[in-house]
Amino acid sequence: EKKKQMELQKKRQEEMKKKQMEAQRKRQEEMRKKQMEAQKKKQEEMKKKQIEAQRKKQEAERKKKEAEKKKQELERKKKEAEKKKQEELKKKKQLQEQKKKQDAERKKKEADKKKQEAEKKKKQEIEKKKKQEADKKKKEAEKKKKEADKKKLDAEKKKKQEADKKKKEAEKKKKDDEKKKKDAEKKKKEADKKKQDAEKKKKEADK
Repeated sequence: EKKKQMELQKKRQEEMKKKQMEAQRKRQEEMRKKQMEAQKKKQEEMKKKQIEAQRKKQEAERKKKEAEKKKQELERKKKEAEKKKQEELKKKKQLQEQKKKQDAERKKKEADKKKQEAEKKKKQEIEKKKKQEADKKKKEAEKKKKEADKKKLDAEKKKKQEADKKKKEAEKKKKDDEKKKKDAEKKKKEADKKKQDAEKKKKEADK
């Protein structure tokens, strides 16, 4: 009975041991399974993270490329703007130069015009002065001619007056001489008459 009990106990112990071992095996299997799942999950998670990291990296790369593209575009636009600005400045400078040239030409034309006007005015003044001198000389010549004509006329008038005076004096002298002659003749007649009267009286007295 004891032997039976011992065998039974041994059998129970073995069964128990077997159950324990099975339980341990199952635990180990479960643990291994869990570990494998955990490992798998970890790997999947890692893979997922790697994929996400790769995606993020690609996204960052894409954004970087886009940023670079935008930067290049901005640089191009900046260069174009600078080029345009330079062209505008060049155009502005050219226009300023052209305006400056035109102003210089206009000023030159104005100066030439003023010079010509001044020369014309000077010429006119010289001509005017010459004309005035000529007119003055002409007037002086006319004045001298008038004076000479006047002198000539005065001389002729004086000559005529002298001639008239002489003629009148001669006529007066002639008249005076005639009067004197007549007076003398009259006196002679009177004397002759007186003489005759005296002779007559003497004859009468002698009688």
